[in-house]
Amino acid sequence: MRFSDNPEKNNAIIWFVIAAGSLGLAFVFAVILSLIPLTFGRFYPLCLLGTLSFLGIVMGLAFYLGSRKYNSLVSGEDILARWSYRYEEIASALGEEEKRQKKMRMVVLFFIFLMLGMGLLFCFDKNGVDVLAVSEYAFLGLLTLVFIYFGLPAMGFSPSGAMDLILKKDSALFAGRFHVWRFWGSRLIAADYTPGIPANITIQYAFSSEYGPQVIHLSIPVPAGREREAERAAQGIRTA
Repeated sequence: MRFSDNPEKNNAIIWFVIAAGSLGLAFVFAVILSLIPLTFGRFYPLCLLGTLSFLGIVMGLAFYLGSRKYNSLVSGEDILARWSYRYEEIASALGEEEKRQKKMRMVVLFFIFLMLGMGLLFCFDKNGVDVLAVSEYAFLGLLTLVFIYFGLPAMGFSPSGAMDLILKKDSALFAGRFHVWRFWGSRLIAADYTPGIPANITIQYAFSSEYGPQVIHLSIPVPAGREREAERAAQGIRTA
């Protein structure tokens, strides 16, 4: 179940949970390590948990600030366009969003297991295998799988609630994804209206994320009869 209808707030809570959970596990591992002989293979997971806890706090704060922008977007003030779609009209956009979220989970999973795999190299020496250290990595790997495939989907994307568009000069909610281009770490590149059947509003913006700099190309189909409104909206975004 989602924590709220605000996706940015949900992301903030998830990152804060990750930070708190990582810090708690780091404390438990630190207590265990204080009672046994210390090796780098045993200490390495503690370093990973500490780094993850710090990252969770930073990302949680960033998404919390984003949640305030989302609240501003849905407040109903200064909205350029607010349209509803049938599923078939934006099916491709909904499918792309589902693929994006699945890809993000796979990327996160890959990097976590890469880091754990690097740590496993320190669990083998001339004396054999450090079973205790290996059990630490196995536990963290299992915990990661459970969180990504059972925890995150419960708070993830659902096409059933993604049939509406809300568009403002600095942000948009479309196909279940929140976009913001006039905010900390983001900037608008272009906003254009393209005639056609259907017509489209195309918005291009850049932002920084936990995966590095990204450029987003957002294409919003215009419902029939809303072309003039869409043209004014694109101009409003450009001149804001």
